[in-house]
Amino acid sequence: MMKKPIIYFASLLLIASSFYSCQTDDDTTPPPVSEEEMEEEEENLDIIATINAMTDGSEKTWKIDNAQITNGSLVTDVLALYSMEDDEFIFSTNTDTSIQLRHRRGYRINYAAPTSQELKSDVRVAPIETTLNYEDTGEYQFVDASRYRFSYNENDQTITGLQEFENGISMVFTLSEKTTADYEVSPTSIPSLTEVFSFEASQPVLDMKYSFATQSLYMTNRKEQNEQQLIKYALGDGSSVSQVTTGGDYVAQQLAFVGDQIMTISSSEVSQSNLDLSGNPQTTILSNFNGEFDFRTVAIENEIYKIGGYNGFGLDAVSLLNVGDTSFSQVLTMQEEKASVGAEIINNELYVVGGFKFSDQGDIITYDEIVTYDLSDMSTQVIALPASLIRTFTTRYENLLYIAGRKYNGPGQAATNYLTVYNTLDTSFQEIDIANLLPNNMIMREMTVSNSKIYFAIQTPGTTNLFGISIMEGALN
Repeated sequence: MMKKPIIYFASLLLIASSFYSCQTDDDTTPPPVSEEEMEEEEENLDIIATINAMTDGSEKTWKIDNAQITNGSLVTDVLALYSMEDDEFIFSTNTDTSIQLRHRRGYRINYAAPTSQELKSDVRVAPIETTLNYEDTGEYQFVDASRYRFSYNENDQTITGLQEFENGISMVFTLSEKTTADYEVSPTSIPSLTEVFSFEASQPVLDMKYSFATQSLYMTNRKEQNEQQLIKYALGDGSSVSQVTTGGDYVAQQLAFVGDQIMTISSSEVSQSNLDLSGNPQTTILSNFNGEFDFRTVAIENEIYKIGGYNGFGLDAVSLLNVGDTSFSQVLTMQEEKASVGAEIINNELYVVGGFKFSDQGDIITYDEIVTYDLSDMSTQVIALPASLIRTFTTRYENLLYIAGRKYNGPGQAATNYLTVYNTLDTSFQEIDIANLLPNNMIMREMTVSNSKIYFAIQTPGTTNLFGISIMEGALN
């Protein structure tokens, strides 16, 4: 795109002033403006106008319309990949010749992968913030030190972007303005539930996560007293495979996608497994875990956070796993001790949802709140939660935070299954009635969401000394 003037007003004033003269002995006529000075002034005005178009004068959010990754002779169209759907580029004003960029990324993309399927990853990644400076290349381009290059297309009001990586790999993409209509809307109902898979466990406590990369459900639980079971259930063909680890204290288990593996964090150790569960897991004993349970973990990049829990006493710590020596280091202290919370990381903020603790008299104290912690400075915000949950399960899908669990209805009252959706865009809640689908005797033990479906893990009667776990699937309407 060749340079072309967007605003001429200031330049015309300069031209007019050069012809003005005062017919007095004290002549103050300004010197003539050269053609070079006029072009420079026009260019400065064009840069300002371009910045204004990209930032709307203060801040503007853009979405990816199409994207291609070039890796040697392999060119892959990644528009349809889930990895790009919730990426956002937020441009904001900085100076007359620079722009601030906040790139909110969803999932990591394995750019160097040899096939399009291998581009996919379940690893959440943190936002990137950088300054883009104007570069005179014959086009109105804004670049940072090493990563991004953007040019504004005045004709169709889009932005062309280039992101460069190691070994000559690059991604070219087109951005258009992101509006309210581009965000996910909270569903309002689940017409029915169908069992898709079942298994047995010695304890009904488990974790369950959906993998976009493999389109599978991963579940971990205690199979026998000293056995930890990890199950992969493929939603496409209904096949399943399991992996059993022995020898540890498996009172509690949590899952996290890190790198190209899935990690299981139990009460005493961390295990790393291939996504297809091939081979043997790599297991390391935790150095400072002390038999904790009812904690929750959440991962971003290669960092795993552990929130709250119980070890005979309620725990108020948020800790970060040190992968090198498999110990946890406390990074913040919550205002309250909390067990069985839900936890997600959205736009670099840690969401801690619900939770409970026991009073000194043994009474249940619940927390009907969402507490967010900004991971950059640990500042907090509290959001009222419409219900008190003694077991909280959460999952994120783009701008929606699904919150499910066992609703606490007061002393002596039976707990009930509960589901609501929090829209991070407009801070609204949409409760979904599941009373008829999951009556009180069907105890919810976990929940996760794929593109348009929701999955519940439900405790059912099992054989002698074992609990049954049924995985129920429903469409989100």
